[in-house]
Amino acid sequence: MLSSNPTPCTVLFGVMKRCGKISYKELAGLILSGKPLSDGRSPVSRVNDRTWVSRFIVHAPAGSLQDAYFCDFGISALRVVSRLKSKEGRGLTSKQVLELVCGPQGAAMQDALVACHQNVTLYNNVLERLKDGSHFSIDERAEVGMVLFIAAGCTANVQRAVSYALDFLQSVQGRRLATPVSAHPLDAAREADGPTAGTQLPCLQLIRVEQGCVVGEPCWVFPTSEGVEIGALALSSGAITNVGKGVSAHHARIWCSEQGEWFIEGLGSRNGTVVISGSTRERIVVEPPCNAHEGFEPKPVRIKSGDELLLAGDTAFIVLEGTPLP
Repeated sequence: MLSSNPTPCTVLFGVMKRCGKISYKELAGLILSGKPLSDGRSPVSRVNDRTWVSRFIVHAPAGSLQDAYFCDFGISALRVVSRLKSKEGRGLTSKQVLELVCGPQGAAMQDALVACHQNVTLYNNVLERLKDGSHFSIDERAEVGMVLFIAAGCTANVQRAVSYALDFLQSVQGRRLATPVSAHPLDAAREADGPTAGTQLPCLQLIRVEQGCVVGEPCWVFPTSEGVEIGALALSSGAITNVGKGVSAHHARIWCSEQGEWFIEGLGSRNGTVVISGSTRERIVVEPPCNAHEGFEPKPVRIKSGDELLLAGDTAFIVLEGTPLP
């Protein structure tokens, strides 16, 4: 149960536990930074320390939380949305994720922000446009809504939270929030969850991250059987070369099947490739380092929105589906 005077961060953890069945420890592992603090330890390395998580994160006084405690809020949101959808037997749809943020469950965040002397008008304006969502898919709206919710919980600052959400919308999804033509109740949203028959397949977007921070511009992969190559010296059209020094010249290839499923395969890299499931955090080896190739049978591995790709052990990409602007 939430305390009688919860902070925005307390609300964030409480709502995710009560409505999303994500424990405090689990949520901390999704949103805390892997970058070391002044004592040499990273916040995410402390998730097993219940006292530290409770005292310095969940129940810390509003305004006392350090930015260094958290990874990029966009990355956190993608991880959380993926986890909410994947809960076995009780996973949420994108529409339910959006309702969690915009509906009665999420109203506690506004109350906590008001208690921190924040004007929530701007916050509510964003929620209203996400509810209408005539220019966005339900998946996109759920992701942006979660960015707003997490940023508000971690910063206790409406203006900063809205700024993060709008930056995510612009830089990751290539969109801007439009003024609603008319008010539509959330349960009458015109778009249903999941792909609609006859619609164009979404593109794949790769966002490189280091210690919870976005590095460089997002890379788009269009849904073709040829796909794109990732490599330090890849020269093919659309190749992704924003990689670390351990990534091979021609490291991996990503492509889309006729059924709209995305896959990644290794190209004989020296340092290997791993897919980290966004829903279960399971590590799936696409290709091991060259010294461990013996006996390994390479095969394409399916990837989905919310997954993370780890190349050469230190070059990481978040996988996201969407549609770039023309």
